[in-house]
Amino acid sequence: MPGLVMEEELPDALHEVAVKHLGVSSAGSRGALRADHVSRDEAGLRELLRTGCLRAALNLTTELINAAGQGSGRIGRPTRHTPRSLQLWLTRFALFVRLKMHDVLAREAEAFGDFGKPDMFYQFYPETYGSRSGSLVPFSLRLLVCELPAQGARGGLCADRLYALRATVRQMLANLREGKTEDGTAPITSEQDKIDSIRLWSGREIRITHSIVNCALALKDYRLATRTLTSLLPPTPELSGTQLSATQQRLVSSALCRVSVQAGHLRAAVKHLQVATEARHQQCPTPDVREYVDLGLVDVALGKYQDAYTHFVKAADQEPTNIMVANNTAVCLLYMGRLKEAIAVLQKAINSDPERGLNESLLVNLCTLYELESSNTNEKKLSLLRMLCKYKSDTIPNVLECLKLA
Repeated sequence: MPGLVMEEELPDALHEVAVKHLGVSSAGSRGALRADHVSRDEAGLRELLRTGCLRAALNLTTELINAAGQGSGRIGRPTRHTPRSLQLWLTRFALFVRLKMHDVLAREAEAFGDFGKPDMFYQFYPETYGSRSGSLVPFSLRLLVCELPAQGARGGLCADRLYALRATVRQMLANLREGKTEDGTAPITSEQDKIDSIRLWSGREIRITHSIVNCALALKDYRLATRTLTSLLPPTPELSGTQLSATQQRLVSSALCRVSVQAGHLRAAVKHLQVATEARHQQCPTPDVREYVDLGLVDVALGKYQDAYTHFVKAADQEPTNIMVANNTAVCLLYMGRLKEAIAVLQKAINSDPERGLNESLLVNLCTLYELESSNTNEKKLSLLRMLCKYKSDTIPNVLECLKLA
């Protein structure tokens, strides 16, 4: 019995900051869409999402959920669910995550529980769906709500939910491999359906595993993260009959390398990096961006900033618009005492591709470097604000904190 906790419209945060710091004329030149600029349906919602107008999109989900009979004043009252209504809730919850509004999200998601109530299934509505069975809930919505406690320092509950979800998926896969339907109640009639279903649910099992790793990293539980990733590597392929491809082996080993760097286990990081490199050799004779980044991260952890800088520059040569690489390159330059060059790297990343470069992490780092360079940085920050008004919508949760403006 869900309903809306937050009913008021969210303002255009970037517009408010621009009015305060640049004046009405500069702020008025923005071409950002609002909810009343698009059609009041899913097509309008997709347009707002495409253009990055996240707050306007959230406002539109309020209208659409109200129209579906699940909005204002509906908490605790019976309602009818449909795939469309649950897709709207998924979009709304994903926007809350992107805008870092976790408290409101937790309150609105509470009514859904674990999505195991009878009215979450097609069987509850035989007059509409006939004999169709299964869950109405999009898998992404189920996974998003499982991950939610990690945002509020309740990582243990997050891990419990994710393990329970993975256990269910694994049971479904076991049923499919035995030639039964996912719920195990009937034989599967088509071999192609069986293959497609196994592929679908195997992919979902991997997504859950990724979420478990991310949850563990948020808790700084590096042992759990390492153990989860290691579980993807069959210990004895000859006995288990499972053999990872070179690409899979490499991706897992690379992830283990980065987790080990975060945990400070540099000997393990180097070992995993060697395994990843050997797997890459089976496909390509020369290093790529992922390998250069792994090499750079290990060197940073070892305090070898010049070597790390060299690796990140090589990665940037292959992917000039990679923001993560630009950030790491600037960090190395900073630790090498080359502050002006570090600023130049980030400025180049923004100027060469403003749509991609004007993102939260890069702006925070650049404004921090500005403050290290001089106490008179306001005009440079305002220049970034003008670029945001020109190229971006309202995708950055807190513009003032990002640009370090008073």
